[in-house]
Amino acid sequence: ERFEELSHHPEWSFVKGPTFDEVLAQRDRLFERRRDVRFVALHFGELAHDLKRAAALLDRHPNVWVDTAQRIDELGRQPKAARAFFIKYQDRILYGTDGLPDYGKVRIYWRFFETDDEYFDYYPPHKARKGLWKISGIALPDDVLRKLYYLNALRLIGVSEAEFLRNDPLQRK
Repeated sequence: ERFEELSHHPEWSFVKGPTFDEVLAQRDRLFERRRDVRFVALHFGELAHDLKRAAALLDRHPNVWVDTAQRIDELGRQPKAARAFFIKYQDRILYGTDGLPDYGKVRIYWRFFETDDEYFDYYPPHKARKGLWKISGIALPDDVLRKLYYLNALRLIGVSEAEFLRNDPLQRK
């Protein structure tokens, strides 16, 4: 199903080297050894396509968080399961996108997180797509959205919401 994307990148060879599972097992051993460190497993820990496995990762490693960068295309194909996952693990998911600021892409992320719209593109017209599918929104509750968009990041880096807002130039009079 990702033939289109891979056909544009023939240099992406998956023939040599360790398997996907071997790489994740190495990563997970690091998470286990260093429970004193908080890790952010980027790109949903590379498990957005397998939410049961993503849940097992977070359950096994309380020091691990995930971010949403470049994964709404996979999450939006399973909107009911994704919504349940986001609600259950709402304290350990960080909002993220890849690349330079791109308002078109951010608007699609917002639509995915904030609406229950069905069957829409997961990429803006000026960006490449991974495949021919569409996604549906997960309509997260407001309290989960606040955590996703900024409260979890503040907690991760040890900044209170009050301190964050106090230093916001838009909040100053």
